Amino acid sequence: MNKMLRQLLLLVLLFGGCSSDPIPLPTVDRPDTEYDMAVDASADLSADAQVDVSDDLSLTDSGADAQIDADLGSDMGSQLTHQAIVNLRPAFTDFSNLTPWIKGISHIRVWGGSRGMATYPTLEAVPDVLLQNPNRFNLVQDEEIANLLALQTMHGVKTIYLININDSLESQLAFVQRLMDEGLDLDFVELGNELYLRKFAEGDLTGLGVTRAWSVEQYIDEIIDVWTLAFKELGLPVYIVGASHGTDDSNSTMYRQNWNSALVSALATRPGLVDGVTFHRYGGEERTGETHEEIISNESFQFLQTFGALPIAITESGYFFTEMTPENLELAAEFWTAFRAALKPNDHYGVHVMQRSGMATGDLSYGLYDDNGLSPVGARFDAWLKTGE
Repeated sequence: MNKMLRQLLLLVLLFGGCSSDPIPLPTVDRPDTEYDMAVDASADLSADAQVDVSDDLSLTDSGADAQIDADLGSDMGSQLTHQAIVNLRPAFTDFSNLTPWIKGISHIRVWGGSRGMATYPTLEAVPDVLLQNPNRFNLVQDEEIANLLALQTMHGVKTIYLININDSLESQLAFVQRLMDEGLDLDFVELGNELYLRKFAEGDLTGLGVTRAWSVEQYIDEIIDVWTLAFKELGLPVYIVGASHGTDDSNSTMYRQNWNSALVSALATRPGLVDGVTFHRYGGEERTGETHEEIISNESFQFLQTFGALPIAITESGYFFTEMTPENLELAAEFWTAFRAALKPNDHYGVHVMQRSGMATGDLSYGLYDDNGLSPVGARFDAWLKTGE
């Protein structure tokens, strides 16, 4: 792809007319909130590469609350039964509407899901195969990083960064270093997202986040063996992509079992190379007209035992439903409980997704927050984190 096309695309991205721009945050007629002030403060602080904004919790009232909790030894800890990872897509989130805050959220994951495999730090990093269709990629905006820093300042959350393996190693390393330099508290990085899905196996270029076909052998040889050590040199733990599966004899289940078996065999000859494995699993109803490959029909969590003592992070999960009823909310809570109970004590559990605007009927189960603030799902999840039931 020639340089002129990239320059033309950059002009489109900068000056409008392209849906790959981040969706503008909803306009809210209200005075500056504590979140707005934290964003401004974080933007000022991040200009100084030596300042870690998480150390200055006095910027906001919520920050002061977090400091008090820390002093009492209860910051997202002793008064909660569980803690959780939540997926976050900064360009698609109204941060000022994340209220009241769910204190059990300990980690945020960016950029969540397939969107993370289609998000690039610069236009130069975008593969040629995507350039002719700007709807299939996003560019990180400075405001997004400021939003993450503000969230960290206000609530003390850590970040899990989903590495876009469609990008080059050099580009992703430079971007992660930038996030660290600006003060983002990265807990670990995740090498890709759901690479065992059919769209990756087939190299389906119509699928979000797909630029080529991936096999498990290619994932091991090209990514795990090369990228892991590079990110460890930055002092970051590295988690790889495991495949959730049921217990039937379908082709999909056998493919996923073979994916995991190949990873286990590879790790046996590379002791200590990786620090953990991630899994995704959903339950409940499929939405009309859609097939969600991560909905597993049976109740088995047997796949969690595949990697032995290796730490696990559930970086996506959820229970789908299409009617907001007390019964469906309780089924969601039962799903969270069963999933968490199947994990080891120090494993991480997480859900999808932080906020969902313009909630369509089929998306009721998605967002912990919606256009009105805390959603019914978010309220039930908050209660579950506190009580475990």
